Amino acid sequence: MDEHRHCRRRLTLTEAQQLRVDVQTMPLRKAASKHGVALTTAFKILKLEAA
Repeated sequence: MDEHRHCRRRLTLTEAQQLRVDVQTMPLRKAASKHGVALTTAFKILKLEAA
């Protein structure tokens, strides 16, 4: 599952908030791919938001 490894990008604050909303309605993996970020990246973002 490393095919997306090359397209790392930073999410803006609004995108991070949208990601958090999407995770409520869909699996984390699907929300992550929708925003073009890795699963681990999405997880880190959510952990940062929760902190």
